[in-house]
Amino acid sequence: MDTPTVTRDPLTQHSSAAEKIALFRSLFRGRDDVYPRRFESRKTGRAGYQPACGNEWMRGVCEKPRVKCSECPHQGFLPVTDEVVRWHLSGRDDAGRDFVMGVYPMLRDEICHFLAVDFDGDHWRDDASAFLETCRKLDVPASLERSRSGHGGHVWFFFVEGMPANMARKLGSLVLTETMERRPELGLRSYDRLFPNQDTLPKGGFGNLIALPLQRRARDQGNSVFVDDAFQPYPDQWALLASVRRVSKPQLYGLAQAAEGRGRIVGVRMVATEGEDDAPWTAPPSRRRKELPIQGPFPVQLEIVLADQIYLAKQDLPPALRNRLIRLAAFQNPEFYRAQAMRLPTYDKPRVIGWRTMAIWSWTNATIFPPTASNRSRAGPRPGLSRASRPPLCARMGTTRSSSCNADRSDIVWTPDSRLRPGPSPTRSSSVPRDSGHRSLPMRIPGSNFRNCRKRLPSATAAIG
Repeated sequence: MDTPTVTRDPLTQHSSAAEKIALFRSLFRGRDDVYPRRFESRKTGRAGYQPACGNEWMRGVCEKPRVKCSECPHQGFLPVTDEVVRWHLSGRDDAGRDFVMGVYPMLRDEICHFLAVDFDGDHWRDDASAFLETCRKLDVPASLERSRSGHGGHVWFFFVEGMPANMARKLGSLVLTETMERRPELGLRSYDRLFPNQDTLPKGGFGNLIALPLQRRARDQGNSVFVDDAFQPYPDQWALLASVRRVSKPQLYGLAQAAEGRGRIVGVRMVATEGEDDAPWTAPPSRRRKELPIQGPFPVQLEIVLADQIYLAKQDLPPALRNRLIRLAAFQNPEFYRAQAMRLPTYDKPRVIGWRTMAIWSWTNATIFPPTASNRSRAGPRPGLSRASRPPLCARMGTTRSSSCNADRSDIVWTPDSRLRPGPSPTRSSSVPRDSGHRSLPMRIPGSNFRNCRKRLPSATAAIG
């Protein structure tokens, strides 16, 4: 006799609470032995998250804030249950108090079931839209949630099965790297906004946490909900969650391994530290990865001002070239990876160290490359010139091929035929410091039409390598 087929109605906002809780826990699955709960001080107004503990503020047992929860010998952490998830979704606990729940994404075995990327700031919508566009190009399913505050968002990747945290983070880093080719405004700090934010779990710690969506009080204000490309909430949040695609293990590993071979996980050079290399087999024989060509059009001239730092007017540069320049003056922070290898916290250590951006004098959104100590030390003592007598340096570099040129002028223009001629200095406000000293400036933008140019010029700014 044939076995009858049981068909289930699709899950919607009208489904039972038990079905909703089961779906919620299957998607936003983190550590189930402990969860963070949001608190808000009545005296100071300060808000944050801390592990939910049955011994909290118990006299003679709880010694907060003198002893951290992760180091307390009287830990009584509360586990995640269906009732706790119900409190979060309804916005109230069993005592009628406001209740907001978070999750620690990384499990004890350093497996995670989702990856989240945080976007904030004034342009978070543009950043998130560009990120989601890259996801679609890579055919990686992702969902966007507006944060609790309404001033940011989270992009969520859900996995078919538990994935190693380092592989999940490679997926997020890859999408960020590809997005910055079109939108360099994302910035290198985006690599520090992944959840989980480490490949390994710190000793005695829980890893970073993220607030869970769909909390009732925030939902009533139009926040903590999933939104479409127009940033409008989906009318049925539960139908959306029930229909989300999840990233499979073969898809994640395929994308990560292909990107590793092309150096596209982070796309920023790693500083050599005592021969340490987690995956030397992914590097080409020359140890130098081939840079991808930069898509033009390119400006006829590139104006550079050398003073206390290197200033580039970037309004005429294509996004791909700006992104390459940013990465040219950046490197992966060895202290981050050293702390991670020793299972120490990395919350105060950026993964990538790079440049800064400011708006100065007549240029808008000038790109600034910071000096480095190594070249500053090679420059020797600086001449004792007064601030007013230190001349600026303006160099314009054409996009045609050239070898090298030398100059002892403070103002030069490099024309396509490599002949030097005097050039005007841009108007400078008193807020831009001037400096002096000798150093070599190599300008090389891999993958573009700009070629090597080394100049001995009067400036104390460090070289870019």
